Amino acid sequence: MIHIGLDAGSTTVKVVAANEKGDIVYKEYRRHFADISGTAVGMLDRMRQKLGNVPAHLSVTGSAGMWARPHPGENRVPHRLTLRGILQDGRAEPTGA
Repeated sequence: MIHIGLDAGSTTVKVVAANEKGDIVYKEYRRHFADISGTAVGMLDRMRQKLGNVPAHLSVTGSAGMWARPHPGENRVPHRLTLRGILQDGRAEPTGA
């Protein structure tokens, strides 16, 4: 199972994917130039191309992240919870900052 975090803010979209051990297996950061959904879908597609079709859990956060309609297996994460849980050593850990 891959855990995906997508943070769609007012100017950028960030995506990170971690395996079950917390090792980061994909990350990307892009400006969206007001095309939030197009940018996010493109990022997720590039991630899928790299990782293949693997089971995943998606959590969406960010001030502009409400464009995404929740589907089974997805979470809405309060905006105060961000991708800052990505530490310098390349591991993803939960944060409540």
